[in-house]
Amino acid sequence: MKIFFKISLLIITLLSQNHIATAEETPSHSSKSEKENIARTIKNYYYRLRHSDNFQRANINKNELKAYILAQKSAGIEVNLPQKFGTNFSGVDFSDFYLLGLDLRAVSLIECNFEYADVSDIDLSHASLIKANFKAADFSGAILNGANLSEANLENANLKNTSLVGADLSRANLKGANLQGANLSGTILNETILDYANLTKAILLNTKAIKASFNHTNFVSSFNYAVDFKNAVLTDANFYKAKILDCDFDSANIFNTQFERTDLRGSSFKNTDLNKAILKRSKVGPNILIDTLQHKLIKTFNDE
Repeated sequence: MKIFFKISLLIITLLSQNHIATAEETPSHSSKSEKENIARTIKNYYYRLRHSDNFQRANINKNELKAYILAQKSAGIEVNLPQKFGTNFSGVDFSDFYLLGLDLRAVSLIECNFEYADVSDIDLSHASLIKANFKAADFSGAILNGANLSEANLENANLKNTSLVGADLSRANLKGANLQGANLSGTILNETILDYANLTKAILLNTKAIKASFNHTNFVSSFNYAVDFKNAVLTDANFYKAKILDCDFDSANIFNTQFERTDLRGSSFKNTDLNKAILKRSKVGPNILIDTLQHKLIKTFNDE
């Protein structure tokens, strides 16, 4: 409602300054560009009002938060943080908090600290978690569909069986994270660090992992379909018994990558040296043989 009144005030101000020409004063076509400028100004102003809270630190005391949560749970009443404190929690310290099963959908948690917090089964769908710290936090069973976790720190976090459908984890740190059984369909992992992470039985469907780092990452029995691994580093990664269908490994580093008993049909390895990978008893399509031959020919030509 406050936003509506602010925009109304802006429109009245612009009108009073004769920024919008009337039909009696000038022809309609002569004021078209001016009206477009006014519309653009109002749109930009609305955007700033709508999103300004997302970049302001919330003035919420950690002890007050803990006291509220404890009081609600002791009384057997649902804990509703947005109803009590609003939707802006940016910069708030939730470290060591017990937030099991809370509903924090579409709230702002930019640069929050959740280190060692228990956020299992929490719903953070479409929440803004940019640069938040989740080091060693327990996310098991959490819902993070459509959440923005870009540049967040999730080192050694437990994300077992989490749903990250459509989430943005670009440039985030998930080194050593447990993503066993997690759903990463449509997830953005561009330039993300996943070294030593556990993705056993994880689902990666139409996932973007361009320039991502998967050194020593465990993909055992995972399902990968149409994943973009272009320029990714997969040194010593383990895809044992995984399904890797129609994936793109263009220019990826697969030195000592384990593809034993892996289904690689439909996947592309252009500009990638498959000779440095382990393909024992794997299923490959004709395109992989073509990519391998092409790589050898290019390498031979360059050596000469």
